[in-house]
Amino acid sequence: MVRKAGNPESINNPVENLALLYEGIQQLNVGVSIYDARLLLVACNRRFLEMFDLPGEMAQTGKSLSSIWRLLAERGEFGPVDADDFVRKVADSLCGMQEPLVHELVRANGCYYEARATRLASGGYITIHTDISHRKQREAKLEARVRERTAELRRRESELIEEKELLKSVLENMQHGIAVVGKDLKLRVANRLLRDLLGFPEHLINPGTPFEELVRFNAQYGGYGQEEEEELVRRRMELASNPTPHLLDQVRNNQTVIEVRGDPMPNGGFITTYTDITERKAAEGQLRENAARLERYRDKQEEENILAQNIILRQMQRGSMNDPQLHYWFAPAAHFSGDVIAAARAADGRLYALLADATGHGLAAAISALPVLTVFHAMVRRSLRPRLILSELSKHLLESLPSGHFVATALLCIDEKRHTAEVWNGGIPDILLLDRDGSVQRVVGSSHLPLGIADASVDESMTVTTKLAWEAGSQFAMYSDGLLEAENPDGEPFGPQRLSAALVSVPLQQRLVAVQQAIQAHLGSGAAHDDISLLLIDCLEG
Repeated sequence: MVRKAGNPESINNPVENLALLYEGIQQLNVGVSIYDARLLLVACNRRFLEMFDLPGEMAQTGKSLSSIWRLLAERGEFGPVDADDFVRKVADSLCGMQEPLVHELVRANGCYYEARATRLASGGYITIHTDISHRKQREAKLEARVRERTAELRRRESELIEEKELLKSVLENMQHGIAVVGKDLKLRVANRLLRDLLGFPEHLINPGTPFEELVRFNAQYGGYGQEEEEELVRRRMELASNPTPHLLDQVRNNQTVIEVRGDPMPNGGFITTYTDITERKAAEGQLRENAARLERYRDKQEEENILAQNIILRQMQRGSMNDPQLHYWFAPAAHFSGDVIAAARAADGRLYALLADATGHGLAAAISALPVLTVFHAMVRRSLRPRLILSELSKHLLESLPSGHFVATALLCIDEKRHTAEVWNGGIPDILLLDRDGSVQRVVGSSHLPLGIADASVDESMTVTTKLAWEAGSQFAMYSDGLLEAENPDGEPFGPQRLSAALVSVPLQQRLVAVQQAIQAHLGSGAAHDDISLLLIDCLEG
């Protein structure tokens, strides 16, 4: 029958209206079932039968709700439940409800449904079942992502805490007093040695202390000389407001000589290091100031890492590395490098050179290698033989490094008067002696364990060196494994053959650049995955 618009008889036809209502219910994408007050089925749509794979007979008018839900329970749709007990609870819930009931069902096939039951004014009930499986899948994916992100944040937080502790250990074991002042002219970082050297009370070296209080304390106790206190404070604060690089010596009231080196930081503020150079001044000043350059990380939690990075670089960049006989290249793969290069002359004129590669990468590797620099320079300053230096390095690393960490090391001592050299290699790639033409004349491979694994002080065989004779114009080459392992886009390592080819027939002063160009050409548009260090040492007449 076609209903004609504006026909009152058609609009008020109960039979036709009921048919239209029934047809509309059948088109819904939700399962609908209607029961009378006795919980007998009045009507349901096809979607209700499809959702629960119910046979057509279950759609018969007068079918009891109990028979429908008993069938589903017996099929195991709701898990291991007692069918009679389950049906009774469903019926009790409907009969006793005051407000619409909403709960979720999980079928044995894993599909999720939302069931909404509502009491009708006539005393019957209507239930609407909606398939929410897709929504549940989206929620599950979101929850998994949240859990994954939470775990990542916790891991990063743990790493930052560990790195902060490592940084604290570095600062407290430095051979210098350190003060880092922010652009707000308040103390950010200071170590115990600063307090001991300058005699500051404990409360003055706490982070947040205004720099002016430190200046005033120094002025009061004669740290800046005997001028009027207020004028001294004013002038020092003026300099602090516009910091520039400076290096000066302070003679304290107790006649201790303190070398003070200050540098502005890129984002404002400055870092100042204090070194007791009394001994060096008495011995006509053999030790150059070493201090750390620090930067800020982009956020507060990583700021300590920037400070550590610059401290480590400043440790390496001592004045002794400006020797014209030294040519070196240092290319870390990350913010922190586990490689270190150092060179220094002993009082008797011998030239010492060291290349070390600590386990791993990043801050942990850099901190593992840092003690090597301090011990190396201290031992060379005392003109000790290579075997004693190696023994002391081994002992120090065994005491300071955690289990499983070690430092591959190469040590070279050149005697220019006798045209001889002592070489020791523990875990570093082959050390090369090049002739005037750049061809490989001698190779000293690794014949010892890296330092930090065993105690060399109790086994003299662990510090035995290889003795070589050389001619003027020769050159030694020391490098880390990151140079040889640098891969091109095809995954091929640079390797020893390419290194030898880059060195041969190249003038002595140009070999470092030749190797750098060869490495860059090999890498192409890629980047090295490990730290690269290269040290070339010229052999000259004594």
